[in-house]
Amino acid sequence: MSQTGKYVERRWGWDTHGVPIEFEIEKQLKLKTHSDIEEYGIKEYCDKCREVVNDFASKWESTITRLGRWVDFKHGYKTLDKTYMESVWWIFSHLHNNGLLYQGYKVMPYSS
Repeated sequence: MSQTGKYVERRWGWDTHGVPIEFEIEKQLKLKTHSDIEEYGIKEYCDKCREVVNDFASKWESTITRLGRWVDFKHGYKTLDKTYMESVWWIFSHLHNNGLLYQGYKVMPYSS
């Protein structure tokens, strides 16, 4: 779109939920099972996840800037931010209230 003269917001974002962050934490802390995580402490585990996300975020900013990609890091977002999560729930509530959500089934690959 920007090539046709239209303004395109270029906010950088990080998907911080899910397996890659959890895998990194479990590797660092040598946690093998859900019980290990509970014993370590859920709050402490989540705090450690945030710490790793912020560490990776600064590394990504350095790398992307060095590569010459033009994006706005100062107004970026992380999916762990409360405001981001609230905005997603707000959208889903409106979709639900307008009857636009449905339950379906789809085959999804996963690793156990």
